[in-house]
Amino acid sequence: MAAEAKTLVIGKEIHVKGEIGDCERLLINGTAEATLTNCRSFEISETGVLKGEAEVQRAEIMGRFEGTLRVRGRLTVRAGGRAQGNIAYAELEIEPGGRIDGEIEIIEPELVTSAAAE
Repeated sequence: MAAEAKTLVIGKEIHVKGEIGDCERLLINGTAEATLTNCRSFEISETGVLKGEAEVQRAEIMGRFEGTLRVRGRLTVRAGGRAQGNIAYAELEIEPGGRIDGEIEIIEPELVTSAAAE
């Protein structure tokens, strides 16, 4: 249960606007217009949308991301997923049907030194 304590779920048809911070894992099924601070990873489901800024270790996109995204580890864009804006990543995986658009930058991987690092 301790690992779940730092997980935030934005449910389907929910709209959140503001700053989201200090979460280990963010699951987006609805819509978030936000800046992510001190978040380790996020997952956007097929119904999810994230607009804003994020710097994370890992991101998985099945829905839509728009804005500025810096992924220090692996960015995964699943079939039907779309990332648009200023995108920087250390590792990239795009399934057939997934898409990234905008300004793209490859960065050196940065490992998180905490015990929770994947």
